[in-house]
Amino acid sequence: MGGQCSLRLGRLAAVLALGLIPACTSPLRSGGQDMRARGDARLEQGARSPTMRALPELTFPRCTADGGCTFEGVVVNEGPGCAKNVAGVTHLLDAAGKEIEARPWTLNGRVRPRIEVPFDGCCFSAAAVDAHKSSRTEVTAEPLECI
Repeated sequence: MGGQCSLRLGRLAAVLALGLIPACTSPLRSGGQDMRARGDARLEQGARSPTMRALPELTFPRCTADGGCTFEGVVVNEGPGCAKNVAGVTHLLDAAGKEIEARPWTLNGRVRPRIEVPFDGCCFSAAAVDAHKSSRTEVTAEPLECI
């Protein structure tokens, strides 16, 4: 009787382990949530993560009479997959690296791997543009299947 019991327990443990392994290693899980439940079907189709980075050059092509200055820069997707819903925040910094002002911006459409894409935003104050010594841009994006 003891042999049958250990055989049954062994089979039960194997079935439970096989059932748990996919849940622990599935690429469709994020933070314990099944991404298919959120409607992210593109991940099932093989979308790979983009890696967005802003190039360091930032320009200020126009300042208005009320002192608002537009800005332009370039981002590049260094990851293996396409990106959508690309958004960023550009920070103007003083000589000590302390933030003077920050402005958000967004890009529409698909950003393919290894492609540089311009972005623009509005508006930094003319005083911040004059005082800044450097800038930093943080970029986020969502994966999208490259078709």
